[in-house]
Amino acid sequence: MELQALKTSKVNLKFSGFISSNSTVKIDFNILPGSRAPGYFAAIWQGALVQSFHTAFQIHQIKNHQPSGTLKFNSLQLGKQDYIIGFGFSSNRRISICRTLYIPATPRPFQTLSNLINLCFKDELLPDQGINLFMPGNFNPQSMRYLY
Repeated sequence: MELQALKTSKVNLKFSGFISSNSTVKIDFNILPGSRAPGYFAAIWQGALVQSFHTAFQIHQIKNHQPSGTLKFNSLQLGKQDYIIGFGFSSNRRISICRTLYIPATPRPFQTLSNLINLCFKDELLPDQGINLFMPGNFNPQSMRYLY
C-alpha cells in the first residue's frame, strides 16, 4: 500500500465590523467551509465585559446553511457607552467565544472595529456560566497581543 499526500489549504474565519450609524453596527462573517458546529452566534454586551450568554443585549443565531453574511446590531447607544461583540458557537452544554470586537464609548462614524482577541475557550462551560473578560474604558486594543 502506497501513501499519498493530501492537498490541504488554510482557511481563516472572517469576523469584522464597522459602525454604520449612531445606533447601528454591521458585522461581516465567513464561517469555515463545511463546518457543522452546533450553532454559531454573534452576541453583543453593553460595557466591556463578555458575560453570560443569556445576559447579552442582542444575539444573532447563525444557521449551519449560512456560511457567510452580514449582521446588524441595532438600537445601540453609541457615543454613550462601550460594547463588546463575541462570535462563537454553542451546544446544549458548551459555549465557546472565538473572536471579539470592541466598540469604544466614543467611536468615529464608519469606524472599523478592532478585533481584540482571538480565543477559543477549551474548558467546558454550562450555558448559565459567565465568561468575564474585563476591558477598561481607556483600553488600547493594540497594546494587547495575547490573553493567555
